[in-house]
Amino acid sequence: MSLSYFSSDQSEKLALPGISLLSEAIPILEDEWVPFLRCELCGRKAHCPYAEKYEDGDYVGFNEIRCGVIAKSLRGLVKLSESEFSNLSLENQQNYLDALYYFTKYIIDSDSLFSSLQSPEELVENYGPKVGLRMIGSISRTRDNLNKACALLQNIPFVSSKRIMLLVEGASEAAFVSRLLIRDSYLLHNVEVKSYDSESNKKYNVIRLLIQDYQSKGYHVLIQVDVDGKPENLNESNYWGLKEHVSIGLLHVDDIFPFSEDLEAAYPPELLSELLAEIMGLEQHQIYKAIFEPKTDKNTLYKRLKDDLGFMPSKPKLAKDIADLVSDYDLVHDLNFADNELVKFIKFLESRAIKI
Repeated sequence: MSLSYFSSDQSEKLALPGISLLSEAIPILEDEWVPFLRCELCGRKAHCPYAEKYEDGDYVGFNEIRCGVIAKSLRGLVKLSESEFSNLSLENQQNYLDALYYFTKYIIDSDSLFSSLQSPEELVENYGPKVGLRMIGSISRTRDNLNKACALLQNIPFVSSKRIMLLVEGASEAAFVSRLLIRDSYLLHNVEVKSYDSESNKKYNVIRLLIQDYQSKGYHVLIQVDVDGKPENLNESNYWGLKEHVSIGLLHVDDIFPFSEDLEAAYPPELLSELLAEIMGLEQHQIYKAIFEPKTDKNTLYKRLKDDLGFMPSKPKLAKDIADLVSDYDLVHDLNFADNELVKFIKFLESRAIKI
């Protein structure tokens, strides 16, 4: 296998002559990837260090040149990674070269957008108002190229670009994790969260498509499920297709976190009773009694408490408030709560975030 690089329009792969250092490829990559641009039309021409002015009588113009901003950025990427690139396997060297192409395309698109926004009047004057509006829409193209670069970089050790996408059952789980991320209480800096909440008969396809979509964008996917007091749902049956997803290698079994009941049932009773007592103006022992000696036989703790107490905050509101208390009391590092399921969930996330 020999290394290759994309043509400028990505229509073909071109053979890269043998190189011992990545920097030796710079002239070839610049020649193919870095476009000639009319500085005349760039909104930053007046202060760009690479723009080449010329004078024709009283007229001051700018030459069309290979864009120095883009070329310099490409050289910077190469310089930062050159020593580590040499230690990569041939497969990962190729992945890195392909990622450089997409990142260069990202720089081209984003630089074009930002430059145009410096002089919107000139953009409209030269191309018309509709082109200006379409330029705003090109933001999505910059994202696509960045996603492709991230997907290629995810297994390259020195880059460590992999992010975690946590797929959760519903809005309350998403609210809980989002609040932890805002509080920055634990090592979850590279974790993002999205709910796969949907009708039961659609969850299989929704989960599968979400896993495939986020993996293609370079994410390491984790998933949280509620087994509603029926562990056999996860261990024995093909719960939402998870067993099948694991069997075909789409998902690793260690990347699934099941709440034995649901999120609300995992809240430490001490925190839940403290929070509800404050909200409702009740004594904490009254909340404890409602938790452990329910008057109704509803199938979830949340529903039982709502019946017994006559009121409950919305599930997302409750989740945010509990996340605040978990952060305030630093429950994850309190040995008294080591066996609590909510604490285990946070440790599950933290351990995977640290690994990647």
